[in-house]
Amino acid sequence: MGPTEWKGDMFKKNSLGIDEALGSIHAMLDALRAGGPDRYWQLAAMAIVDEGGQLVAFARMDGLSMMVGDIAVRMARTAAAFRRDITEVNSYMDGTTWELPDFCGDWGTRNPGGVAIVDPKEEPLNTGVGESFGYSSCIGGIGVSAAGPWQKDLEICRVGLRHIQARVWPND
Repeated sequence: MGPTEWKGDMFKKNSLGIDEALGSIHAMLDALRAGGPDRYWQLAAMAIVDEGGQLVAFARMDGLSMMVGDIAVRMARTAAAFRRDITEVNSYMDGTTWELPDFCGDWGTRNPGGVAIVDPKEEPLNTGVGESFGYSSCIGGIGVSAAGPWQKDLEICRVGLRHIQARVWPND
């Protein structure tokens, strides 16, 4: 049975546990430290939230600005709420008159560097108007702030994502 299937009268859905989240944090820390001579990563923060936006795990480098940690949490929450990566959220919103506060109040961000934790085999949901709207398997979000340019933040997020995906949705 897959992670989001009906079985009789029950609906089963995977959830994000502390072991998966902490393992993901360690995988991201290892990737940051292996990044070579560029020491910019020493300013990074990483946050993992569940599908409801509740913080499951958080790590920051010593001496980090409070703002950087807050942005990492906002990235993770935004990705979880929209059930998709923030780069996809931005593409979706660019073609509309909507603004992020219409959906998230003041806890979201359009800063790239947040990914949704989803089953890697799942296709995105389709709203029927040519636009996908996230994934039904979403169990949370990961946000990384100040690991480098936003592309580096996203790269580190994906390291953490792959770690969680391998444990929650192992190859069958």
